Amino acid sequence: MKSAILLFMLFIAASARAEVVVVPGKISPALGAVPNDSLDSSSITKQGNVFNGVSQIVKTDGTGKLPAIDGSQLTNLPSGGSTASNSSGTYTPTLTPGNNVEFLTMTGPANWARADDIVTVWGILDLDTLVVAPGATAFNMSLPFASDIQAGRQLAGSAVNTISDSLFTFGDAAADEAVFYGEPVTAAPFTYSFTFIYTSIE
Repeated sequence: MKSAILLFMLFIAASARAEVVVVPGKISPALGAVPNDSLDSSSITKQGNVFNGVSQIVKTDGTGKLPAIDGSQLTNLPSGGSTASNSSGTYTPTLTPGNNVEFLTMTGPANWARADDIVTVWGILDLDTLVVAPGATAFNMSLPFASDIQAGRQLAGSAVNTISDSLFTFGDAAADEAVFYGEPVTAAPFTYSFTFIYTSIE
């Protein structure tokens, strides 16, 4: 009886193996790897032999980076992925004279450089004051990128002329601009070189 059962089980196992049929171009129903099996023409692997075109698989370069493709429709990117990151340029700031200012103008466009949300601004301006110290001098300058200035410490810098008169720069929370403030020792027109840094918070 045991011999008959054993023979029956061997017959069933042999029949199961016989159902595994390898058809070229098709994946067989067998579990695991099947020798000489292959993928048909609809396989994503075969369809992806041409890369980086419309409706095709994207292929990274030799360093593992994405190629130059249009990512304008990407959403839910992490913060800090601004298109303005690591950029630079020039702009013509608006100068608003304040206390003790007789003449104020830019000698040319101001420069800016941006790394993520940190913006550095520098340039040259001409300033003539009405009186000498202790006459406090102040004026405002617009920013290349709008920022919601919450406190003066969000923006910091300075300006200095050829005789070492200096102005310090801080943020104007009311106007969202840079404020230049100081007490020049000479009431005469001078050229000032300035620079300041701020965080752009929109």
